Amino acid sequence: MAREVESGRRCGFNLVELLVVISVIGLLLALLLPAVQRVRESANRVRCGNNLSNIALAFHVFHHDYGIFPTGGAGFVRTMLQDQPAAPPDQDWGWPYQILPYVEQAALHAVPGVGYSSSVDTNNPISSTPVAIYFCPSRRRPGLKTDGRAGIDYFGNGGTNGPFTVPGQSEAYVNPALGDWSATGMIIRSGPSYLRRAISWESGVIDGASNTLLIAEKSFHLGEVNGSPCCYDNESYIGGWHNRNWPDTVGTAALAPAPDARETPPTAAYPNNNGILYRFGSAHPSSMNVALVDRAVRRLRYTVSLPHLQSLAVRDDGGLLNGHEIE
Repeated sequence: MAREVESGRRCGFNLVELLVVISVIGLLLALLLPAVQRVRESANRVRCGNNLSNIALAFHVFHHDYGIFPTGGAGFVRTMLQDQPAAPPDQDWGWPYQILPYVEQAALHAVPGVGYSSSVDTNNPISSTPVAIYFCPSRRRPGLKTDGRAGIDYFGNGGTNGPFTVPGQSEAYVNPALGDWSATGMIIRSGPSYLRRAISWESGVIDGASNTLLIAEKSFHLGEVNGSPCCYDNESYIGGWHNRNWPDTVGTAALAPAPDARETPPTAAYPNNNGILYRFGSAHPSSMNVALVDRAVRRLRYTVSLPHLQSLAVRDDGGLLNGHEIE
């Protein structure tokens, strides 16, 4: 029988070949990772937009039931009437609390117990219960902050906090609605500890539902996410608009919008605090999601001019939507 002759063929890889394979795999991953991240961000932006759409729908159904829009509230302590939560304009807690029954959280809205104050806030079962619809998935998952309270990633539109020149008009906007700058937007400061008042379709949306901002995302300092930063994410989503400058749930068009960042912007709305705290913005690149009063969810670029943003935020300045700065 003839002896089999070894062919000299070998199995496996040598070190050089193994390194080449690893390099190719690494290159492919480097090429694919940005694409995966873009797809993930696109999905998160859509989910965030759905949150805003559902919140806007809750505003509409609320108006159908009460004849007025939810308000910004005015204080820390929940207003109870005959052991039941009061509705606006008699409620000091803000709009995220007021619409809870309209975002499938009726049981949470009705939880009995103490109100909200500096001595009891961390023990309040409502303030310590996250509501998933109030979190943007691009920034964080629903959960509690370091202080044991639930935050919120959205601002109700509180209008503007001072005069501005309306684009396309020669006269400046100097006469705020109801004689109060905290009543220039769709979410107005209202409650027993301030003034009992509210706006409706008939008397409030003067510029039209498609030209007025309702809800937008808010900007964060990246080093303070879930850290209970004062004073834009420290009081939970329930506290009312107790101070014109420091609300957790209401934003004003004092500054142009900005993406989340670790640097303090060069212009600060309030010198004693980080300017990024009180502006609209988001965790999304290039633009943020906003919901208009007509429930349309749009993308507003960070490059929007401040006068156009202010005009969009103010409900009775006569300004129209600028299609070049909103997608």
